[in-house]
Parts: sequence; C-alpha cells; structure tokens
Amino acid sequence: MAAFLVRALGLPPAPDQDFRDSGGTFKADIDSLAAAGITRGCNPPTNDRFCPEELVTRGQMAAFLHRALTATTRAIDVSVGHFHACAVSEEGRVYCWGSNRDGQLGVPETSSSSVPLQVPGLANVIGVSAGGSHTCATTESGQAYCWGQGANGRLGTGSNESTSTPKRVVGLTNVVAVEAGENSTCALRDNGRVYCWGFGENGRLGHGSNASSNTPVQVTGITDAVTLSVGYSHACITDEFEEAWCWGDTGRFGNGTAGTGVSSRPVKVDLASVFKAEAGTRHTCALVLEGGLRCWGYNQAGQLGLGDRAVSDRPRTVSGMGAVLDVYAGHYMSCALNAEADVYCWGTNRNGTLAIGSRGEDVLVPKKTLLDRVALLDVAYNNGCAVSVDGEVSCWGDNMLGQLGIGTTGGVHPSPRRVLLLR
Repeated sequence: MAAFLVRALGLPPAPDQDFRDSGGTFKADIDSLAAAGITRGCNPPTNDRFCPEELVTRGQMAAFLHRALTATTRAIDVSVGHFHACAVSEEGRVYCWGSNRDGQLGVPETSSSSVPLQVPGLANVIGVSAGGSHTCATTESGQAYCWGQGANGRLGTGSNESTSTPKRVVGLTNVVAVEAGENSTCALRDNGRVYCWGFGENGRLGHGSNASSNTPVQVTGITDAVTLSVGYSHACITDEFEEAWCWGDTGRFGNGTAGTGVSSRPVKVDLASVFKAEAGTRHTCALVLEGGLRCWGYNQAGQLGLGDRAVSDRPRTVSGMGAVLDVYAGHYMSCALNAEADVYCWGTNRNGTLAIGSRGEDVLVPKKTLLDRVALLDVAYNNGCAVSVDGEVSCWGDNMLGQLGIGTTGGVHPSPRRVLLLR
C-alpha cells in the first residue's frame, strides 16, 4: 500500500524492508500529522492512529502520507460561500468542500465533504466564486461556468434547474471575473461591461427592474468597470475613472442619502480615487488612494469598524491597520489585508468568524488576526479562508458541514486550520 502510494504520487521510493527511524524522520512525520489534525499523535493505547505496531507498516504509511500531504498543490484563489468553500490550484483545477446539498461542490452523489474534492470537467481555471448554494468559475479562455442550486436562474444557463455538473453560462465571452452572491451572480467582461443573472428582487441585477433572469442581462449604464463585487443582496463596481457604483439592496448608497438604499440601477458612491468597492451584507467597504479604507451602510455588529453600531449614510474612514492593500466584506463583518501581509477583522464574532482565536462578542474596531503572510482571503456567512504567500489554504469559523475542509465536521474553530489540497 505504501509503495503504491509513493509510486502514484511520483515520490522517491524508500526501502520496503528493514525500516528504521534514523534521524527521527518518522517521529517528525507523526508530529506534523498531529499538528495538521490528521492524526492525534503517537501515544498508545488511546492515541494510536497511524502509529506503528510490531511491524512498521502503519508507521511507514504515516510517513509516506505526510510526505504526500506536504507535497500538496499551491492555491491561487479561494472563495467562501454559505456552507461551502472552493479554491483554485496553480494548475488551474478547482477543489471544493463543505455542503453539497444542491450540488455546489461540483461532484455528484455526495451530501457533503469535510475534505477538498476536485471538480471534474474543469481546466485552466483562473478564479472561483462560492455563493449561497452555488459556485462559479472563470477560465483562461474567458468562459464562465456555474453549478449548484439553480433556483431563480442564478446559474445563468437558461434554466432554473440545479446541477452538480459545471455548466457554461450562456451568451457570455471574454469574461475576466465572475462573482456569485447569495442567489444572484454577476460577471465582468474585458470590455468593461457587467452582466448579472438570478434573483432580481430589490434590483440586485442592476438592469432597471426587479425581474429575475436565468440568462445574463447587462447592468444599466456600466461600460468601463475594472473591478466587481457581489454581496448578499447588492453589487458594486469601480470604473476607469476611479469611481464606485452600487445597486441592489445596499443598506445605504454611500452618498448621504438616507432611506432604504435600494436601487435597480447603479448609484454613484460619494467617494473619489476608489480602487475597489467590496459588497457585504447591506454594507460596503472601499479601498481609496494610498491605502485608505472607507466603509458605510448597516452597522449592527460593528461591521464598519468605526467603534460604534451606528448606520452610516456616507463612507467613513476605518483606521489602525497601516496601509491597506485589499478589503473583504462578509456577513455582518469585514476584513482587511495590509502591506505587511497581516489581516485585521471586525464585526460579528459569534462563530469565531474573525480568526482571532476566540469567539463571542462583536468587535467594533479592526483587530489583528492570527493570520500572517497572507496573499488573499475571503469571508462570508460564518467562516473565512485565506491563501498564504506560499499558496497554502487555511480556514476558520463554523464547521457544521465540513466547510473548513479539515477532515472533520461540527464545532467552531476560531483559529485558522490548514486545508490540504491533494494533487
């Protein structure tokens, strides 16, 4: 078995006989397995999983397994949905884990998975986006694919049927990014146009009405978008003029206008020099010139990072993190990545969503997390995931359906845990 595993993975073979733990290699492997949560360590008789017996067959398998796992592929993207998450490997493959109730993992006949499963039939993928219960991906050739829950047409296939097989979004070419929301989806093309499909309530498709659509419809008046973000019930873009526009149920428009913050057409945010506008759950945060961060909208859990819970009709400055390179808005919480590759989060922490090593009360101002050397991350309903500069994926928060990808289900993990993407 061990020899077969080694050959299958293309690893250098080891002698099949007379195994000795010279130099403590086997002990180090066991320690690494324990640290990764794969084994409880070597302490018979209670913690003897993957420990050697009279013959060392099981010990050899543990050593080989660890070497295989530490040879895991690097990730270039990660996205977190309602109860699932997905990542893209540097080879352009997509892996998903967590709930598969509606086929959102892209694999059939599986109710859920606590470990990453490769999505068959996809290659040369450059980005992935996990929505409420569906998933979408963008390929190098500019095609968009979606799978999972199909209600209200959120897959963009011309049908409202759900599917566990990735289906190409109809009528779209030259796609550079696709963003899946709770029950709607939008895509950005290389000509700066934006198209949305799915549930149209409260104008979240941005085409001037509340009508749903199972095929892409162009967002009104947007012709020069450079970034796109889709939140729970609204979406935002930034354009070539460094302006931000949002539509749907935004909470607040960010232009000083009080009221519902609902529009079926894009509304301009009162903010200049904007490089990214990130849509959360009825709140929005934006990156501005020289690493500045502004947030506005609903604030019941402190998701604006301002030290209070007051709703804000206008963008307000969020401070205390140094120069901010990127921002991520989730469900009543937000996170920012700074120039030192550190991550700060704030807002609701009921399920350990902020990755600060504890759960409980809301955090009203940015707090440094346990994450470091981070390249990118994503946060959503009750959990988050990050990719390190080395391409390793870590997740934290609620693990009810295995959405942390750590090989177990249940419990809350307020500290990041490593996810293993096997080749």
